[in-house]
Amino acid sequence: MAIKEKATNQKASLQMNSNIVSETTTYSGILDTANYDLGVYFLYVLSANDSTAVNATFSIQEGDAANMSDAADVAAAKLVYGSAVTLTAANSVGSGVYKEAVFSTKRYLRIKVVTTGHGVDIQALVFAIVNPELGPTAQV
Repeated sequence: MAIKEKATNQKASLQMNSNIVSETTTYSGILDTANYDLGVYFLYVLSANDSTAVNATFSIQEGDAANMSDAADVAAAKLVYGSAVTLTAANSVGSGVYKEAVFSTKRYLRIKVVTTGHGVDIQALVFAIVNPELGPTAQV
């Protein structure tokens, strides 16, 4: 049986490193998914600094235009876990690591963060982890 060693072929890139301190919509960098047809995983590392009344929704957007002028939220059917990552008053204080994966048919992806509530103070790191379409496979 062939053993596939995935870590060698994975690429991780920082898509967002933002300190969000107001009610706003914030976007990550744009990820070009050319040659990464095996799906994209997003890893969210979030720290809310005593923001007990904040709501923050992290959704994935997709589009074919390089500037994301045609961006639209990814349908739940294309998400591995089926829903956007959401911070609410119940889970916003402290730090957490969340994940979501997407199988998109579009070329470009980005993260959209919408924050509401008073006392917004969130540090958001978002990493994209991609797997190339073709890569070496070790045979055992």
